Amino acid sequence: MVSQTTSRAPRPGWTHALVGGLAWLLGAQLLCMQPAWADPRDDARRNFLQGLRHAESGDYESALSSFLAAEGQYSHPATMYNIARAYEDLGQPDEAVAWYDRLIAEHPDRAGDAQQRVAALRPQVAPAPVAQGQPGTVGTVVSSTGATPEELERLQALARQLDALTTELLERPPPAPVVVAAPAEEASDTDTEGADVPADPNTPPTVDAPPPAPPDAGTFLTDAYERTITSATRSGQDPLDAPMSVTVITADEIRLSGATTFADVLRRVPGMEVMSMASPTPYVGIRGFNSELTNKVLWLVDGRPVYFEMLAAPLPLGFPIGLEDVERIEVVRGPGSALYGANAVTGVINILTRQPDDTHRAMAVFRAGSPDFLYAAGNASGTEGILGYRFSAGYEQEGRWTREGEFTEDDPVEPFFDEQSLAGRKFRGSGLLQMRFLDQGLASVEGGFSRGRTELYNIGALGNYALEGTTSYLRGDLTYGPVHLRTFWNREAGDLGPWISDAGRSRDLNASVINDGVDLEVEANIPVKSGPVDHLINLGAGYKYKNFQFDYLSGGKDTPWVEHHARAFIQEQLSWRWLTVVASFRVDRHPLVDVSKTLSPRGALVFRVAPRTSLRINGGTAFRAMNSVESYMDIAIDTTADGYFVRDFGGEIERPNDTADHRLEPERIVSVEIGAHDESSPFHRVDVALYWNRVSKLIGLEPVSQVLLPYDPDRGGIPFGVSGWANLDEIYDAFGGEADVTVFPVDGLDVFANVALQRILERVPGESSVTDGATSFAKVNVGVTYRAPFRMDFSVRGHWYSQQTWRLREFGPTGDIVLNERDVPSRFVMSARIAGRPLPDRDLEFGLELGVDFVALSFVRSGLDIHQLR
Repeated sequence: MVSQTTSRAPRPGWTHALVGGLAWLLGAQLLCMQPAWADPRDDARRNFLQGLRHAESGDYESALSSFLAAEGQYSHPATMYNIARAYEDLGQPDEAVAWYDRLIAEHPDRAGDAQQRVAALRPQVAPAPVAQGQPGTVGTVVSSTGATPEELERLQALARQLDALTTELLERPPPAPVVVAAPAEEASDTDTEGADVPADPNTPPTVDAPPPAPPDAGTFLTDAYERTITSATRSGQDPLDAPMSVTVITADEIRLSGATTFADVLRRVPGMEVMSMASPTPYVGIRGFNSELTNKVLWLVDGRPVYFEMLAAPLPLGFPIGLEDVERIEVVRGPGSALYGANAVTGVINILTRQPDDTHRAMAVFRAGSPDFLYAAGNASGTEGILGYRFSAGYEQEGRWTREGEFTEDDPVEPFFDEQSLAGRKFRGSGLLQMRFLDQGLASVEGGFSRGRTELYNIGALGNYALEGTTSYLRGDLTYGPVHLRTFWNREAGDLGPWISDAGRSRDLNASVINDGVDLEVEANIPVKSGPVDHLINLGAGYKYKNFQFDYLSGGKDTPWVEHHARAFIQEQLSWRWLTVVASFRVDRHPLVDVSKTLSPRGALVFRVAPRTSLRINGGTAFRAMNSVESYMDIAIDTTADGYFVRDFGGEIERPNDTADHRLEPERIVSVEIGAHDESSPFHRVDVALYWNRVSKLIGLEPVSQVLLPYDPDRGGIPFGVSGWANLDEIYDAFGGEADVTVFPVDGLDVFANVALQRILERVPGESSVTDGATSFAKVNVGVTYRAPFRMDFSVRGHWYSQQTWRLREFGPTGDIVLNERDVPSRFVMSARIAGRPLPDRDLEFGLELGVDFVALSFVRSGLDIHQLR
């Protein structure tokens, strides 16, 4: 870590005008007093469940009122169905048929028995009034068409039969009302925060013949607005059945939070630590072990890794999407190598993007703020027949928090960028095209890129760095039934080096890099039933090709390093009554690692102790394999003595005058967790967890071996010694607990609070343990969101971290590794957002986001029908 005691970037004076503009905005909102623009599922779910309770007691008037409120907050086919059922029980067939017809038209694949009910209710619906002089009887209709007397007699006979059937149905007593769960086809299609597969708009409802009479007249559907997660087991499931601790952050929560970056969104996750050493490059850790270029957490976008291969760490340039493109973020807290392989050591962050649906919509977002913050983005999506599309583009920039000063040509320094005020800037774009085929098939092709620059903090003595480059990807998916074939190509290319360098240095640390990776995977989720037991078997296998070209590696950029990887995994979920058992196992083939050291088993038991309460216990292992720098590095780093340098090697490179075996082993973690999840009322959600992690074989810098070698003309100096990467002897035991509570007391108000406590003990075999203070002992997050009835949203969030003491492994004056302790005081980070819609157009929003060292004014235009632009 490099300490910078420099001037802070000035805050533009116009930010004060934003606060004044905010006061005007608030006044305009109070005058409008129109219904709020908000569609949170939690409010809708609460009203939906209240409607079910009223229906159970036979109070159909109150049930109807609650269902209508839920539908107004967030539309769902089960809610439409229940509204129609309530009208039916209240003896209002006209309204019931109207809602059934709407359900059939908008969700033909999820209409259940709506067509049967419409057929039974249609005779009870009063005929529409007929204007004077218009055909209104059978006789007038057929006479206007020139029907023969025989045809007229047949039609009149059919009319008499229909009247008799109507009379019989009206005289038939209705059965007693009951409330039952939705049939399997509806229950499996509940709202899944964006994971539902849109229906084919070309498939009309079947209306060829009147179906039989509907089932019991009092039946209501009970499943709607339920959250479904996929990252814990790579298959959809209720959070109550998840074998691990999982936090889901929905698109609505992201929008209402006022967050402007992915890291800001993730601050609210219990046990999550966000360390922003530079404005565009925050480092994110889960349950400890956060550091510069953190590599213990696996980042995915729709299941595709987005970290830089050379460092196995995520960087902003690897994200070709923005927050407005996200449907939800799923955070798995705990080892995930049993399903995802290397780097999922302490957790997995899976960003799931919005998929095309039947609505042609577009969104535009603009934010500007201080310091030097600018964000402009837009997206569009929709379907045309069997084809779907989604396009997104944006520009982002952030200012530096500190500056070394203003440099001139006479100064003995060389900045990497001429413009010193910007810490990050990038252009990005992505596109998706998909096609549905047959009855269960989906094919898609996707691509994207991002180009720009970013500031980052490197490891050890390298310090403050800059990177300018391009990332790009192509992806193809083919799904049919339970089988999914996925392939993608990732590329990172660019230049990097110290942000500020000595102009007279003899060894240049500026470098170029090109990384290519091609991945192919096939996966199948196979449901099996054996008596009363349900099984879901996940099978998968894959291959990955890697090609590294980097000036820091042995042989330089002109010498590519190629690796071939393979993997296979299996998982079974067994469900029987109140018990779910999950067993997973994965094996990876890494060219530098023995297969036995990549085995990743995991097991879990989940008990439903009540309908909406579960207990879980799980255990497993995970590993992090060496990245390309740790494996193949060969660079020269200056010392304080002129003409002498230290030569740093990777773990797989033969070193001069050193015959020791430097082959690296993967970092390992063993974890055990017990937890509970409760959603027993529509007004709260609670999750608690206790865990123990043991981490060993961490990879770090080793002391310099002083070996005096001859003068090196290529590097212009004399090698003073050699160093590199090695597995450390320290073993770390982490003990912790987390509690997360979210309450929804009334419509429009959401409150969350969570706390995480953790103690990490470090020991060398044969020695006593010491406390590792690099992770805060306590982390607390609180937040309140209010969606006011006068078309405004308010939110405030606070994040507190207790004191830390970092023990950084750095080179001392003689080349030895020394542990430099850096105290980081306790800190409190707060952000707030206020947004309103002062115009009658409900999809036009202005907002103000406030945070530490950050002010931004936002403009959002969403929900735009693309057809209006044609």
